[in-house]
Amino acid sequence: MKRRQFLTLSGRAGVLAAAASAAPALLTERATAQARSSIRIGMSISSTGPFAHDAQSGGRAIKMWLDDINRQGGLLQRGGRLPVELLIRDDRSDKQLVPRVYESLINDDKVDLVLGPYGSTLTAAAAAVTERYGIFMMGWAVAADTVFQQGYRFIVNGGTTPISRVPDVPVQALKDVGGRVVSTIAVDEPYSEALAGLIKIAAEKRGLRIGTMEKYQRGARDFTISLQKAAAAGTDLLCITSYDSDMIAMLRQMKENDINFPAIFSGFSQNSSILALGADAIGLWGQFNIDPRVHYPVTRGADAAAFLKAYRTTYPSGPDPDINTAVAYAGTTVLGAVIEQAADLSAAALKRAALDLSGKLTVLSGTYAIDETGQQTGFDILVLQNTAGGRDVIAPASVATAKPRYPMLTWAERG
Repeated sequence: MKRRQFLTLSGRAGVLAAAASAAPALLTERATAQARSSIRIGMSISSTGPFAHDAQSGGRAIKMWLDDINRQGGLLQRGGRLPVELLIRDDRSDKQLVPRVYESLINDDKVDLVLGPYGSTLTAAAAAVTERYGIFMMGWAVAADTVFQQGYRFIVNGGTTPISRVPDVPVQALKDVGGRVVSTIAVDEPYSEALAGLIKIAAEKRGLRIGTMEKYQRGARDFTISLQKAAAAGTDLLCITSYDSDMIAMLRQMKENDINFPAIFSGFSQNSSILALGADAIGLWGQFNIDPRVHYPVTRGADAAAFLKAYRTTYPSGPDPDINTAVAYAGTTVLGAVIEQAADLSAAALKRAALDLSGKLTVLSGTYAIDETGQQTGFDILVLQNTAGGRDVIAPASVATAKPRYPMLTWAERG
């Protein structure tokens, strides 16, 4: 690979940069990082590929956190405040490229710690590198439980509800409205397949029936047969555990072929890319982590209402915030607290601080808590439904702002 220019962010706007290949380096060179007058954090953000939209959505929230921290003079470490530098590389949504990106951040740029890339697939690729070099990584979009079952010592999920805890809320919501049949469509990637399997478990635990469980290869474009199979099985809730781009194609093919489901759930239903579909997005159920109508007793960072207001001030003409924006802000807020709690910036000290803060820190998406592996145990999800006038919180029932509109309108009823 040819080296290209990249940007060091220290509270200023900037652009993404391309990755560079890592040069060999000795672990002993890491000692020089502690003498710096700043805290250097590395990460990758996808500029292209299937993860680009979601990664950049999270990146906007991370930029907000960085600006806020540096306006305050930085983070407390060793008795004083140190400004934060954020070194961002482009991983192009390529899990083969990710290891080289993180090796370069560690060896060439001498970062003190890292933020993970977007998604469980890329984060798993990065974790193998950071673990080998003994570098702490804060994951902000790593929901797959399998990443935390590899024996890694220095990775923490600070932003995302694990997929093992996601299905219970939408599946219970379906049962509450009288639905009986659940089907899934998954891309053949670890997160997507695991979530589909967990949805099956959640449904069967509640006495619901599984209609179909379809899986497709990454890059597929025609989902008509899978959709027709799910409809023929009498599916009440179709769960799409895939990319937002694939979901857009599925919705278009449902409309073209007049394939209808009483309810459709996806973690991406409130993404700007889906909302841009207008009337075709109405009725969809989606996963979210924050809503200004749901109040948590926040102890660090902005609460949901303040964050959303600040986001719209910072990006007045940008896309609406989505779940990736929320989990990225939660993850970096937790990271700031961990750094200030830690005795130093070594991986062991940061992991110890992350464990010490477990159950004692509440951010905009709820109470942060982790187990010994670093997996999140504290954040719950909200299920929101898109409406013509915005969106409603429909589950869990204890915090719902409205009952689900069930069944959702058919394509013919939308006109």
